[in-house]
Amino acid sequence: IPVIFLTALDDTKSITEGFRVGGTDYLSKPVNKDELLARVSTHVENYIYKNKLKQEVRLRTEELEESNQLLKAEISRRKETEKNLRQSEERLNLALHGANDGIWDWYLNSNTLFFDTRYFTMAGYEPNEFPGAFEEWERRLHPADIEPAKAEIAQYLAGERKTYDAEFRFLRKEGGYMWIRGQGKVTARDKEGNPIRFTGTHSDIT
Repeated sequence: IPVIFLTALDDTKSITEGFRVGGTDYLSKPVNKDELLARVSTHVENYIYKNKLKQEVRLRTEELEESNQLLKAEISRRKETEKNLRQSEERLNLALHGANDGIWDWYLNSNTLFFDTRYFTMAGYEPNEFPGAFEEWERRLHPADIEPAKAEIAQYLAGERKTYDAEFRFLRKEGGYMWIRGQGKVTARDKEGNPIRFTGTHSDIT
C-alpha cells in the first residue's frame, strides 16, 4: 500500500529518513489539496497495476511450470519407449541369428531374466512356466555342471574371458538332461563400465 507522508521539514536528512522507514512519496506542508489527490490517485493506480502485473506473472509462471512438468513426463515416456524399442531390436537380432535358439536377457542389477518362448519349449516347458531368475536357471543345471557354468559366467563378466561360450546340461521338464550351448555378450554397462545387462542364446546341441 502506498504511504505518502507529510512533513513541515525541508531538510534532505528528514525526507530520506521518511523514505527509509517505508514512505512512498511525501508532501510538504501546507498541503495543496489538488496535488494531494493527484499523487494519491497516481500511486493507487501504480499499486493496482503492479498487483495486476504480479498476478499475471504468477499465473504465467504456474502455466510454465505445468508445461515444464508435462514436457518432462513426455521426455521420460519417450526415453522409456526408445529403451524398450532398443531392447526389442536387440532381441530380434538375436532371434534372426538363431531362429531355433532360446533367447535370454539378464539384467544384472535386479537379477531379473527374460526368457523367450523358445527358451522354454526347447526343453519341454510351457512358456513362462518358471520365473525369470538366475536361480531358476541354476536349479535346472546338472549338478556336475553348476560350478563350472557359473565360473565361466563370472569370468566373462569380470573381463577375464573375451567371449562367453559354454556347454552344460539342462534339465528337461519330463526328466533327463539335454546338452545346451550358451552364448552371450554384455549389451549394456553403467558409467563406471561395469556390466549391467547380459544377453544371449541357448542352443540345443544334444
